[in-house]
Amino acid sequence: MSANLLEIDNISVVHHKNGQTFKAVDGVSLHLAPGETLGLIGESGCGKSTLARTIMGLYRAASGRILFDGADISGAKWRRRSRAVTRRLQMIFQDPQQSLNPRTPVGRIVEEPLLVHGVGGRDERRARARRLLERVGLGADAGERLPHEFSGGQRQRIGIARALALTPDLVICDEPVSALDLSVQAQVLNLLVDLQDELKLSYLFISHDLAVVRHMASRVVVMYLGRIVESGPVALLWDGARHPYTKALIAAAPSGTPGLPRREKRALLGDIPSPVDRPKGCAFHTRCPLKQKICTESDPALRSAGEGHAVACHFA
Repeated sequence: MSANLLEIDNISVVHHKNGQTFKAVDGVSLHLAPGETLGLIGESGCGKSTLARTIMGLYRAASGRILFDGADISGAKWRRRSRAVTRRLQMIFQDPQQSLNPRTPVGRIVEEPLLVHGVGGRDERRARARRLLERVGLGADAGERLPHEFSGGQRQRIGIARALALTPDLVICDEPVSALDLSVQAQVLNLLVDLQDELKLSYLFISHDLAVVRHMASRVVVMYLGRIVESGPVALLWDGARHPYTKALIAAAPSGTPGLPRREKRALLGDIPSPVDRPKGCAFHTRCPLKQKICTESDPALRSAGEGHAVACHFA
């Protein structure tokens, strides 16, 4: 048994686009302890969702290892995951409208993982689906209705119920509230916190919203163009971020965001470069206010900054 529930060791994921090959995830390592919530943040296109889908086995890692409770579930073992591992590792997707079959009654959607894994008889599965729907705040009659009859927040609750059907240990939350209105976001986040306390869940919580990560996570990892640029305890990082990209993300948070200190606004200029044409040296130098010649020539390694804090910057 490993002390960590999930360990990612130097994972790289290669994608192909228009005849070109590039690394969507490039040498990422992280770990997550039982009962912990690890936040993973960064702009769209930085590789967060690719990493999540690789952990789930939807993409194949080109190199590196994924250890789940000490068992290697990557590489040559990618297509031979045991049902026991699959049951313990589930995912909540970003867009509930796209992740739910519009022609399938909600009760059947929640019941389907149980059916696939041969858990219980028909009556037992249906009873469990009803209990799960009620637990996430939907009525007893919700199972007979179709997804389009529910609001966006209610559809995401259905996705949460489906993810919990097999009583997993780790749930990967891939931007689970980004498609929802602010008032609904708070309700869904509070539900996730309650479920974690009740069911002893671990979360890998992916988001670009700093306030959401601050509320949910104990540690945070910041990704930029497929690599980790900073990581550490969430309070320490927000009070003492060292990478200019992390500082820019914090500065870009809306004024008055609960839990975030007031800071001078500093716009993050430009767009994230294409991973197909990754800049030489530090990938962030095309947008960095601290850029010097070494930044265009040498890619800084992720190094310790003390107290569980790590940063990849020549001038951190």
